[in-house]
Amino acid sequence: LSQIGGAFAFGFALDIKGIRRTLRAKGALFTLFAITMIIWGGGYAWQSKQDERSITSQKDYIKVDFKDSGYIGPMFLYMFYGFYDAAWQTTIYWFVEIQFTSHLARLTRKFQVHGCSFQLWS
Repeated sequence: LSQIGGAFAFGFALDIKGIRRTLRAKGALFTLFAITMIIWGGGYAWQSKQDERSITSQKDYIKVDFKDSGYIGPMFLYMFYGFYDAAWQTTIYWFVEIQFTSHLARLTRKFQVHGCSFQLWS
């Protein structure tokens, strides 16, 4: 659900017609940078408090279950990673589409210009 929400939020924001495309692109890059630092920073903060692998690999180590009280934080972190993944993919595909569309428009104009010049010589 968080990936659906991320794709919907960023897709809607990137397709707002009342804002220039360059401003939408800069806003998307800034927002991606901000949520990258926030989410990955939260992941680093959580991971730095975890036990080392040598401790967790012991047989008597008690692992976290979804019924435990410390489960809700990592669950939301996992959901934020899903939101971030969808936001990243949506933005990158939007940038690729913009690049393809601008190159296709230039190519079309070139063919139109050269098509007119060939037509004049016929």
